[in-house]
Parts: sequence; structure tokens; C-alpha cells
Amino acid sequence: MAQLSTSIRHICSKFRAAQSTGSVLPAFISDRRVASTATASAATPAEEVVYERKKLTLYRHLSRLGNSNESAVKVIKDLSREGKKLTKTNLEKAVEKLRKYGRYKHALEVSEWMDGSGGLRLGLSDLAIRLDLVARVRGMDDAEKYFTNLPERAMNHKSYGALLNCYVREELVEKAEGLMEKMKELDFVLNAVPYNNLMTLYFKTGQPEKVPLVIQEMKTNDVVPDTFTYNIWMKSCAAMSGIRAVEKVLDEMKRDGRVGADWTTYSNLAAIYVDAGIIAKAESALKEMEKRMPRKNLSAYTFLISMYAGIHSIDEVHRVWGMIRQRFSNMTNTSYIFMLSSLVKLGDMQGAEKCFEEWESDGLSYDIRVPNVLIDAYITKGMIEKAESFLEHFLEKGGKPNFKTWEMFVDGYLENKQMNQAIETMKKAISKVENREWQPAPEKALSILKHFEELGDVDDAEDIFKRLRGVDHVNTDTYNSLLRTYIQAGKSPSKVLRRMKLDKVDPDMETDRLLRQIGEFEL
Repeated sequence: MAQLSTSIRHICSKFRAAQSTGSVLPAFISDRRVASTATASAATPAEEVVYERKKLTLYRHLSRLGNSNESAVKVIKDLSREGKKLTKTNLEKAVEKLRKYGRYKHALEVSEWMDGSGGLRLGLSDLAIRLDLVARVRGMDDAEKYFTNLPERAMNHKSYGALLNCYVREELVEKAEGLMEKMKELDFVLNAVPYNNLMTLYFKTGQPEKVPLVIQEMKTNDVVPDTFTYNIWMKSCAAMSGIRAVEKVLDEMKRDGRVGADWTTYSNLAAIYVDAGIIAKAESALKEMEKRMPRKNLSAYTFLISMYAGIHSIDEVHRVWGMIRQRFSNMTNTSYIFMLSSLVKLGDMQGAEKCFEEWESDGLSYDIRVPNVLIDAYITKGMIEKAESFLEHFLEKGGKPNFKTWEMFVDGYLENKQMNQAIETMKKAISKVENREWQPAPEKALSILKHFEELGDVDDAEDIFKRLRGVDHVNTDTYNSLLRTYIQAGKSPSKVLRRMKLDKVDPDMETDRLLRQIGEFEL
């Protein structure tokens, strides 16, 4: 079980991806630029009253939903009933921030409310952002349908760029390459960003050797590179040729002079040195990174913390955290996740618990991802009772566990052979899933089914099987386990092959053997 290390790697990878590709999203619809690129609109009578800033902003109201399945539209309607009318700008800013912090479902709900019940006309950037949100929340099929049905005015470099980004995120190489060629035909490749996306795709799919070919095409077409271009180029060189090749790219960047090395350049370089085990050069790169960080860029500081944790420099972790506390009055949950994860990684549980107390006293929205860091740490260390006590504290504070919370407890209970607790907790985890965003690890589901096998407990096996089907987690192995449970109970299941066909599960030789054993031949 490595939920903690996975968590910090996931967060760091998002930052590294942003460094390499300009937030991966095309620059013309990136979170940092939405406000400036969205179509400006004078307030119409329906939107002329600005939401009062002396109260909580719209985003702050929405952020209180956390990662829950509660509706963002309900919040908007409640505010309207209280007499608070919102401008298009308020709503756009809320969508921007919700996207920034990964609240895609709520961002999509706000976006759809805007040109639905809200009666607002969306700008071209709004429509491109909607495409990205649809892909994240409902999948690529729906995103492609949305793209196809866009009005003619929206068929521009923004919507094409958004779709390209979706293909990159889903690692759909052929579709991305085809769309890139179409964008070239339409003269929609206006800068380095589409090339950055394509290079990111090649890097993600284990094809770093294609990155230099894209670089050469950019040079041939006189496309000016940006810092993200150089970052992904350096990462590709590290994967193929080693550190010397990376340093040659940095030298070329300095000679080029059209784009200067910034903090992302050196954070990227430091990460490469860390991966190569060259700690002295990593430390030097981190010092260069810190010199170039904007004083008000909280993301840069939090990433710096994770990098120092990566080289086991706890003094530097605490030093940078002190700078954050001193310089930033508005802390974020993400900052605390970085710090907590770093302290746990360094084995400083006392410091992590103190940091959690600071988070609670800061009065931020009760984001389950923050306590999940400590819950995972306790369970990983075999402190299941402390994790349970911590969860009780969290619930008393009004926190709402998500499926990942319960999944961690499933791991702990299975490790401790506490099968009844593991089964009930697995049910809780599945009950929190919407849009099939999560499935239990196959070995965990099979461990529970194996328990029912040994007992010959058909009723409970069918119950958990039904729940697994609800999250698309039935396969040949789970069906075979169910069959063995029936055999152990001396019972015959009904219409197994028909059920497998409906679930699009293929039987194997073991399935055939088990069916013969119980005399089940009904198709």
C-alpha cells in the first residue's frame, strides 16, 4: 500500500506536466489566462448586479462542497434566493478556480448553468473550457460529440487546441496526430503550445525519440519555443541520452536568447538530477529555482517543498514552509497536502500532526484529501486504531470521507485479517463512487471474494458481486470466484454464462471447468 507516496507523486507529476507543456492545456485556455482571453461582455440587465465582495466569493461558497457529489447549481440557486445576483465574470472566475483545484464536476455544472438557466452567452474561451470539462467528467466520446456540435464561430484554434489537449491527456496518439495535421491545414498552429502538447504525448507514451523530430519541425517552421518546449525537450533527453544531453539543451536555451530560463526550467532540471541520483547538482538547481520564483507564486513554493523532501532535506522543507506562512495570507489545501506529504515521507509524524492542526485552525474548506494524507500514513505504519480515531475526529468536524478514504481502510483491514471490517468498508468505498471514477484494486476485491469462497457464503458473495458490477469491476476472475463459492456451498448458480455475456466478460478454461463441475450448461 503506497497511497501516500502515490499521492505526492501524483501532485508533483501535475506540476512537472505543467512545467513541460504550459499546464498541458493550450495557453489560450489555460487557467492563468482565462480571464484575459474570455470574451469580455458588458453586463446585461440579467447580470448587472455584482455579487457583494464583503461576503464570501462565489468560489469560496462552492469550495465548501469539497470533492463531494453535492450540486454546484444548488449553491448558485441558494445564493440567488438570498438576493445575490452574479455577473458573468464571477461565474467565470469560479469555473477557473474550480478547474485549477481539480473540481471538474462542479466547474462543469457552473459552466452549463451559465448558458442554461443563467441565460448567458458564452465566449469562445468558455466553450473551449467546457470541452475540456466534458472530457474530464463524462469521457472522450461525449467530448467529441460536444466538439462536433459546436457552433461555427467556435470552430477555431481554441476549440481545436482544447480537443488536442484532451487527446494528449488520454494518450490517444493517432487521434492527436491526426488532429494536429488538421490544425496545420487550417493554420490553427499559432505558437509552440500545440507542439508542446504533442511532445508531451510522445514522452508520456514512451516515445521520447520522437521529441527531437518535433523540435526540428519547429525550427524548420520558425516556431519560437517557450520554456515548456525546453522543459519537455530536456526530459526527453534525460530519458534517452543522459545528463550531458540535458545540459546541452539548457546551453542552447541560453544561447538562443528568445526565451529565458525561469523557475520552471530549474525545477525541471532539479527533478532530472534527483531521478539520476545527482543530489549536489539537484541542490544547486533548486537554489537557482528559488532565485527565479515569483514571490507571490504559491505553487512554486509548494513544489520546492516537494523537491527538498525528495532529497531528504528536512531543514529546507521547514525553511520553505516558514517562508510560505510568512508571505502568503491565503493558504490553500494543496499547499498543506504538499507539506503533509513531505513530512510523512521524511518520517516526521509529529511535524505532520502539528501541520494538520495548523490546517484546521486556518479555517479552509474541509477537503478530504488533507486528512487522507495522515490516514494513509497511520495505516501504512500499521496504526489502524489511530487511523480510526483520527477518522472519528474528522467526522466530528463535519468532514466527508470519499472512496479513497475507505479504500485505505480496506487495505489496512485486509492487512490485519479483519475481514468483516474490510467487507463493510469496501461497501462504503463503492457507495461513494459516481461516474465510475474508481474501481477497487483487483487483488483487494478478490481477497474479499476469496473469503466468501472459503465460507461458501453465496448470499454475501452475490451482494458484493452486485456492488462490484456497479463500478464495472467484474471480470473472469471475479466470476470464477463466484462459481467456486457456489461449489463450496453445494449450490448451482443461475444463468452464469448469460450474466457474463451481459457484462461482456469472456469465460476461460477455469470457467468451463467450474461449470462442468456444477453441471451448469445454460447459455
